[in-house]
Amino acid sequence: MKLRWTHALAVLALVAFLAPLADAAQVFVRNRAFKDVVIIGGESYVPVDSFLRAAGFTWQLGNGEIMIREGRGTAPDLNDAVRLSYGGRSLEVDTVTRGNRLYAPLKPLARGLGFVVNANNATGIVDVVKGHEITDAEMAAAADVAKGKADKEAAARAAAEARKKAREEAAARAAEEAAAKAEEATKGEETGEKAEEATETGEKSEKGEEGEKSEKGEKSAKTEKGAKTEKGAKSEKGSKSEKTEKAEEPVAATTPSPSPAPAASPSPAPEAPKEALLVVQNEAANANDYTGEITITAEVVNNGYATAKAVSARYQLVGPDGKTWEQATLYGPNLEPDKSWSINRKYKHPAGSSMPRGSLTPKFQLNYQKN
Repeated sequence: MKLRWTHALAVLALVAFLAPLADAAQVFVRNRAFKDVVIIGGESYVPVDSFLRAAGFTWQLGNGEIMIREGRGTAPDLNDAVRLSYGGRSLEVDTVTRGNRLYAPLKPLARGLGFVVNANNATGIVDVVKGHEITDAEMAAAADVAKGKADKEAAARAAAEARKKAREEAAARAAEEAAAKAEEATKGEETGEKAEEATETGEKSEKGEEGEKSEKGEKSAKTEKGAKTEKGAKSEKGSKSEKTEKAEEPVAATTPSPSPAPAASPSPAPEAPKEALLVVQNEAANANDYTGEITITAEVVNNGYATAKAVSARYQLVGPDGKTWEQATLYGPNLEPDKSWSINRKYKHPAGSSMPRGSLTPKFQLNYQKN
């Protein structure tokens, strides 16, 4: 009876060990669900043979060692706690035998075989994907991309400085032209005032000459009256005759010369219409080779003089294979002069970690109202 109870307890312990917990994370190996996971002491364990087959490996046994290699094929059963080796080196992985099967902890085993374990606590999903060793060519390509990005940023900064300098020079020229026009207008007003003063002086001079002539006529008349008294009636008649002739002579009237019209101020030249000018700067696409997720970023800047309205961008992501991976129309805010719109977009390739590797090219075609 005691033996039966001992046997029953052993079976229950084995079942508890092998049964996955209800809330255990969902594991994927190379994008395929892997169900054969158990939890020991809070750590995930997997059967070595099942995991190796799911990851694309086969193995051989020799001298108490499991020699793992890439490929498919028939392999012997694994039920003893032996050493593991891969690529000529031993794997630091502790194994345990339970229920006539060999188990190993998931993370050390996967990493020893060149895989990466990505655990997402929010979703409860564990992804086991093949790690990628960066080649010299890829490092050189990455350096070229970084250099090209730096050159683009430097060129964009130089262009922005040039536009700023051009705006400042244009503003200075406009200020100089306005000052010159104001000076011309002031000179024209001074010339008009001097002409009016000259006209007034001429009128006063003419009036003075007329007054002198009148005084002389009065004196001549008095002299004639004295002569008439002395000479008698005959002389008086002659004087009267002369007086009558002089009285009948018309006095020459002086017509004042018209005043010159003041010089007209020159009308200011019409200003050119102000327009918006949008440019794309710092466009980049950064890929995560382990997850297949790509982050696309760019900066749209208004280098013009007016607010850009109804701003949108036709976006296109071109992969290293020359194909368009994604395209969409993005809508941005109205941009005042010197303001910018930051674009940050995520894209995940359907192939995940197996997506083509290489340079990614984001393209943007802008549409907007210039004024």
